[in-house]
Amino acid sequence: WQARISRSIALLTRARSERVPQVRITIDVITRGTTQRRRKEEEDKSFLKRLTHINLSDKKIEQIEGLEGCVNLQCLYLTDNKIRMVENLDFAANLTHLYLQDNDIDDMQKFEPLFNLQKLFISGNNIQEIRGLEACTNLQELHVQAQRLPPDQPLMFCPYTLRAICDSLLVLNAQKSNITQPSELAVLRSLERLDLSMNRITSFEEIGALFSDEACSNMSILELRNNPVSKQHKLRDYVALMSPTLAILAKREREIQAFKPEDYWEIHRSEE
Repeated sequence: WQARISRSIALLTRARSERVPQVRITIDVITRGTTQRRRKEEEDKSFLKRLTHINLSDKKIEQIEGLEGCVNLQCLYLTDNKIRMVENLDFAANLTHLYLQDNDIDDMQKFEPLFNLQKLFISGNNIQEIRGLEACTNLQELHVQAQRLPPDQPLMFCPYTLRAICDSLLVLNAQKSNITQPSELAVLRSLERLDLSMNRITSFEEIGALFSDEACSNMSILELRNNPVSKQHKLRDYVALMSPTLAILAKREREIQAFKPEDYWEIHRSEE
């Protein structure tokens, strides 16, 4: 047993020693992550101030740092890194698009400076509750699907965050989130597209609550694929009754399915 323990400790020590070194966000990393080119003899401060788009995806970055000089940044890609928390974005008042998919983020915090944020992509992390977006009152798209949740743990939504973005949010993607009670999303009255595919919704009533009292009266697309409720034959008719906008889409879909195209040559002859 002692030999086995010693071998395990040795393997663990070796794994730690072979750990891929952290990539820090330096001026060189930023320069390679943008299509905007430095002018001849341009100073770092001037160059960073001009940047509006930076792509730092798949760089093995663990910490958001070193971007303080990018005060005019509008779009930041940090997809597929090893980031554990959102931080050091006090400079980013002009940021409108933030991509944080496939990182190791556990908690949503420090979004307060991002009051101009319009699109947030934060899927594929370890987040259990969507919160901390009270200052993001211009948010139009929120993509939170496929968090690494415990098997029976549904993704939660903070009521304060939902109320803060209820007038601005147009698109919500919450696929693969173990959701059983989508009725809590009814406060998002401006929603136009909601994707709840691959969840655990079983109740017609939970779906109907999204449209009660004109809650989501602007919604035109509702995705419910691969939910238990989607296997029930009356679902489409039920939703069509609850929402006039979705009723139009359901009717159009039936017309498309019933359409039988004529042979091209027959159409051609009829026009002669």
